[in-house]
Amino acid sequence: MTFPDDSTSFAAISSDAPALAPVAPGRFAVPRNAGPLLLYLLIGLGILWPYRGKQFRPAGDLSNVIALSIEAERGWREGQFPVRVAPDTQQRQRYPIFQYYGNFPYSVMGGMSAFLRINPYTGWKLMSLASFLAAGYFTLRLSLWLCGNFRAATLAGAVFLCAPYLMTDLNARGAFAEMLALNLMPAAFYATARCLSSRRPKWICWCAISWTLIGLTHNITYLYGATFAAAFFFPFLFLGKPVRRAGRLALAGAAHGLMMLWYVLPQFRTVPLLSVRDAAGDPFGMRVLTPMRILLAPVLTNTPEGASTPALGLQVGWPILAGVLLALFALFHRRRRPFRWVALVCLLLGFFTALFAAWSPVDFWRHLPKPYYFVQFTYRLLVFVVVFGSALTAFGLARLFPRRVPTWAVFLMLATAGLAVASYVPRGHYVQAGLVKGLYAYPLNDGLPEYLPAGPAMRATSVSNADPENHHWSDHLSGLAAHPVPAGQRPRVGLPLKAVQYGAKTRCNYDAEQSVWLDLPVLDYPGMLDVQDNGRRVPYFNSGMYVSLPLEAAKHHITVRFVGVRWANFVSLLATIAVIGGLGFAIARDRRNWSRPHGKPELPAAQPRVARDAGRFGPGEALVGFSVLLLMAGVPQFRLIQRLMDHRPDLVSVTASASETGPENAFDDDQFTVWQADGSRPAWLEATFARSGHLHAIVLDARITTLYETWEHVAVTLRDHGIITYQGDFDLPLAWTRARETIEFPQVSVDEIDLRFSKPVTRKPDGVKLEADQVNPGYSEIKPQWDR
Repeated sequence: MTFPDDSTSFAAISSDAPALAPVAPGRFAVPRNAGPLLLYLLIGLGILWPYRGKQFRPAGDLSNVIALSIEAERGWREGQFPVRVAPDTQQRQRYPIFQYYGNFPYSVMGGMSAFLRINPYTGWKLMSLASFLAAGYFTLRLSLWLCGNFRAATLAGAVFLCAPYLMTDLNARGAFAEMLALNLMPAAFYATARCLSSRRPKWICWCAISWTLIGLTHNITYLYGATFAAAFFFPFLFLGKPVRRAGRLALAGAAHGLMMLWYVLPQFRTVPLLSVRDAAGDPFGMRVLTPMRILLAPVLTNTPEGASTPALGLQVGWPILAGVLLALFALFHRRRRPFRWVALVCLLLGFFTALFAAWSPVDFWRHLPKPYYFVQFTYRLLVFVVVFGSALTAFGLARLFPRRVPTWAVFLMLATAGLAVASYVPRGHYVQAGLVKGLYAYPLNDGLPEYLPAGPAMRATSVSNADPENHHWSDHLSGLAAHPVPAGQRPRVGLPLKAVQYGAKTRCNYDAEQSVWLDLPVLDYPGMLDVQDNGRRVPYFNSGMYVSLPLEAAKHHITVRFVGVRWANFVSLLATIAVIGGLGFAIARDRRNWSRPHGKPELPAAQPRVARDAGRFGPGEALVGFSVLLLMAGVPQFRLIQRLMDHRPDLVSVTASASETGPENAFDDDQFTVWQADGSRPAWLEATFARSGHLHAIVLDARITTLYETWEHVAVTLRDHGIITYQGDFDLPLAWTRARETIEFPQVSVDEIDLRFSKPVTRKPDGVKLEADQVNPGYSEIKPQWDR
């Protein structure tokens, strides 16, 4: 059994999918992919609609993303290539964070800001939109290669873009690098599939490039993606000529490895010396975030353990679950074909393996190699639940409609996807004015310390193990001090930051009157720095975390530059030039010979021709389909359904004592908006509802800064038509340790809630106490719990 080649589409060779009739001469033909691309573009714009304004809208770690983009921009302006060092992060100590994390996305966004004068927030939106287009399109291509049904594959791309975990990465976590790696994963899987099945050399190049982009984006997704891809494609090797296919994959893997060498080799060499070595933890301990009731919830549902991250929706998504159930029925299809059956089984195994790992009901992690522990949170395996689940959705639809997915089914599927994603869409318009300008003025000085040299590990290679006595730097940097001078040894001198000129090369001048150890305010990465003294490369040592040089009595001009591993840089450069050049040559040759047959097709196209639009998804359908999806997701119909289910009365008005933000923010179902009292003195809040309802509890979600800014005492008065139905006082002594508190009482009829707050929380979760005038208590959400 063999695969289809490029000269024959899978839709044409499948016995249960129609072939397409040729277009009449002289008649304009809309490109086949125009409709799907338009649909994915509109969905991407809809996803980014809450971020449409010029002012920054907070979303998890998005402020760190913008700060790192600014750092990458400054790296370009310094003349770095590739960008490795964040010039201002970590007190300007030449922190090479881009050597370890997110080199591709931050280099691109920084380059857009440096050369195209694009605001980094706008650059983030443009790159996110491009990644959504790539995710939808390559999910279509991968699904089409697997199941051969164009319309079903088109809907798989839409399901991917509406997946809960994608929305969580974007809106709740602000995990841009992981989101981008997730969006690139279908492209890498598709390029690998084409490399496996096609004799054209361009797919070898595309396979190497796609996996390189993921590797330069997010290390954890790259590690697990390569593992899942190897397991998924291994059975396909034995459906035809395994040696040739394995040879093509091996060649692509070798090219990819050489392209990645400059990036991964310094990581392997230095990871035992970095703080990140202690960040692995135990993924099994984080399974509390992903119990099965959370994974299978139909709408955004957070766990109490994840309450510190608002809108943390770790769900599989019901459209994906429905598609998987349909795909399970395809296993028992009477007309089994080896390729289709193997593809379906591999997809199902990949999906349920990823789902099981995210759930982790048993501790299988202890049997895995330690590098896999760097996943940290089991919910990160939901990346592959989305990838495999979307392709399975295409399989399920192709099984249900083997010849052509009807238009009504297309719109119904898009409406379902819109309804399912509605609860994940941020609502309200909460922005932080001037944040980008503030980050330009005040860089992220202490961000992302995982890749700093670890003091205890570096001390083993230090030139002196003496403990510091008094700090020597004018800028109060920790870790470098004037050491005591042992008898018969040269003294140690710490160079202050103001004596250093920063750039692609860190420069400083020092006039030594005697032999000294000169400690530079530059982080030491052993073997990765180019240190020169008066134009000559010299060996260097370290004093704890920092570079230290032995100098003789003379004038010294010292330069320090992070270069990584020189020979690996050269090999990767040659490999990149070879792969890109080979890809260009292969594409040019294909364009010259596009009308010629490329050898005998691996499978013949033997099906009769049918209507030209049988497998199409046109721009008109894309516009109508997106309108249906938008109607279900944009209009708060989910709230209407929830109100019908739990008999929740409509809120009429809400008033409160003096506050910095409106009290209505506490009842708007948007975790990103908050009600914040004016100061720490006692406050009150009254909410009135359109009709009476049966209330049994009130959930209080804290306003979260560096602490849970709430109160430790609440007095509750409930009324129904002006008559008091309940009064009670609640002490919340653990409010300083929990982001969510629930106050419960006997079920009563209520149309008005009166809350009186006192005793503000003045302790951080680590126990550090603050003064009462330093806090501004409030709540992101106050949720009355109504019964039927």
